[in-house]
Amino acid sequence: MAENRPYPDEIRQKFIITARYGKPGFPSGMGAALVICRVSCISFDGVAWTNIFIHRNTHDKHAETLVIEKLEEMGRNAKEINIELIQNYSPCNNYERDVNNVLYGCATDIVDYKNKMEKQGKTIDIKITFANFYKVVKCGGSSQKNIEGLRLLQNNGVELRLLQGEQEWRKFL
Repeated sequence: MAENRPYPDEIRQKFIITARYGKPGFPSGMGAALVICRVSCISFDGVAWTNIFIHRNTHDKHAETLVIEKLEEMGRNAKEINIELIQNYSPCNNYERDVNNVLYGCATDIVDYKNKMEKQGKTIDIKITFANFYKVVKCGGSSQKNIEGLRLLQNNGVELRLLQGEQEWRKFL
């Protein structure tokens, strides 16, 4: 965990963003998206555990996709799963193709994961707190898809919160 920890300079550059989309200073590319995940689970035999991990986007996968992969592995024996994500951006829903030519969008993938766990009889609660909206204003067709993704999350019981206010930022930092 220590080597994955976001350092103060990284937090200033990736969470407290002063530049506009596509302008110099706006974080983009590999490692620009950062997701801190805290997952608490209770297994079918009553054992409880908590894990905290961090993922950054890579050249072929978004940070949320990496988080879901880890959660699927961790939640196999869980009957209750509580997930708290703190992100520098809200999840996208760009319907891009991954390296295997599979269509995905992070918001859709999160809802699909939640539905899959519920179909297995698991209780799952997901809360996403983000510092910045990801491409929801004047970014062409992707802005509408990203707004639809946020609605999809909300309509499927995912709690969305904007990291705001001095007290929340102090607690986070």
